[in-house]
Amino acid sequence: MVKYGIPVAADLVHKHEILAEAIWIVVGKDATGTEVTQGTAFSLSGVGIVSARHIFNNPCSNGYQVHTWELFKSSAPAKRFAVSAVLDHTALDLTIIESAAPHSISLERATTPPTARDPLVLVGYPQWNSLGDHLAAAPCYAIQLKTVSGVRFVLTTASLREGNSGGPMLDRNGHVIAVAVYDGSNVSTPNSGIDISHLTDLSGATARNLG
Repeated sequence: MVKYGIPVAADLVHKHEILAEAIWIVVGKDATGTEVTQGTAFSLSGVGIVSARHIFNNPCSNGYQVHTWELFKSSAPAKRFAVSAVLDHTALDLTIIESAAPHSISLERATTPPTARDPLVLVGYPQWNSLGDHLAAAPCYAIQLKTVSGVRFVLTTASLREGNSGGPMLDRNGHVIAVAVYDGSNVSTPNSGIDISHLTDLSGATARNLG
């Protein structure tokens, strides 16, 4: 397994072909096999596949009932892996996915807490639709750190789009500082991610079977 992290100041944004191997597209299908919802996930060293919990709400945000969830990479969209379970936490929009999907490349977790004005890169697959939709890597800045009901958020200058939820926010070293969860429509924490340090709070979370 390769652990991945290179400085943002170098050419992280241009390393799509490498970074894309650590990032997963998540799709939810209805009973007919039609894809009705989509999100992002990523392999994290020593943890597994991390994403946003709300991606696995059922019915999903657009009202469709999801029958199965799958993971795949943009480089091999026909090679799909079932999501068997996710960890549910009552107050945290963060999850670890249980799946047989392999981890050839994994990202590293940041060890230094974020500060306002830190340069970041938001990575993921917003509104993924086809092979023509490559990995999106948007340079941005942290503009505010905010705690709501005990959850630490990193607010950014990025414009989060549907499908980007669950994607990593990378710091200047290419390490994961937060997990994208909210777009600009969220009133209290717009265009934000949950601080990656909250992964420790999932130790007491309940596994919800999806398979």
